[in-house]
Amino acid sequence: MPSFRNVLPEHVLQAVEILDRPEGAQLAQSLGYRAAREFRLVHKGKFYDSKPVVGVAYGVANNGEYLRNTQISGGDTGGAATILHNLGFWVDNGFLHGLKDLRVDSTHGKPAPYQYVVLLWALARARRREERLVPFSSVRDELADLLAPFAIARTRPDPSMPWAALSRNDWWELVGPDGATPINDVAVKHFDIAGGLDVGIYNTAQLDSFTKAAMEVIGGLVGVDERFADLVDRIGLSDLSGDPLIADANGDLVEDFQTSGGSAPSGRGTVMQDPVRRAAIERRSLDVALKYYDKIGGIDAVELGKPYDIKVTVNGIERHCEVKGSFYDHRHRHFDGQRSHSR
Repeated sequence: MPSFRNVLPEHVLQAVEILDRPEGAQLAQSLGYRAAREFRLVHKGKFYDSKPVVGVAYGVANNGEYLRNTQISGGDTGGAATILHNLGFWVDNGFLHGLKDLRVDSTHGKPAPYQYVVLLWALARARRREERLVPFSSVRDELADLLAPFAIARTRPDPSMPWAALSRNDWWELVGPDGATPINDVAVKHFDIAGGLDVGIYNTAQLDSFTKAAMEVIGGLVGVDERFADLVDRIGLSDLSGDPLIADANGDLVEDFQTSGGSAPSGRGTVMQDPVRRAAIERRSLDVALKYYDKIGGIDAVELGKPYDIKVTVNGIERHCEVKGSFYDHRHRHFDGQRSHSR
């Protein structure tokens, strides 16, 4: 199997750009790739089959020697999905793609964004480790306030409607008393039905890459404008929009100015931190750590994946190293007697 050690996040981004071109589909087909049903890379709210992305990224990093479909696996350990995940991207197994098929009501020809707003609100709660399932009455006023700017009719949105409608989606769980089925907005209010994210999605929301990908997909579905930017800020997800300064793959601080309509879930120009560049820095830190242990006689080094951990044996003792890339300062820290390598 080819080595992907020299494939970096920027190579993946270039591969996405190549595959986005009119001739991109023909290139993927000529290399033997077929449409995937799962393991799709999510980037700027769009979905890309992971295998051709990695195959083309390999070629970008290796003088145009693109990999064919038979030279790379998909979701297996060490396959395309794992490679992209370790580079800081989110690879969707179907949950995010399913958001595109969410059944929503329409008013005057406009699809209602209310279910998506509720999902973002729930993701924010999950990241704060707040209670997963909550009675509707305890959050009704908060949701009504968040939904109001997205009204597509003259009346204010009723939060009980998306609360109930989400029960048709794998993202959502409702818990009500016996006799509360079928669940609709009337039942939600009458029985004060508790609801929240599916437990798997609730736990996955702790991953920045997943929640940022969800924000981008939802932003693409409801429209990225001032209302969306304000929602993201109000529910506490603006930290995923980035910090004032970022560093490039060499560790040098740079400014990445995003204008309206860019990849950020914001309708305004802003200086942002790019998680792909974060991954590039952490990848470099990982290489530094591997060289360090090789220099001091370490053997059997194994990369354990995110968050860029290493298991290595030094002088007969197995050690565990947590590696973090640094954006602002370059220092070594120790965890339980082990060395943590920043840039």
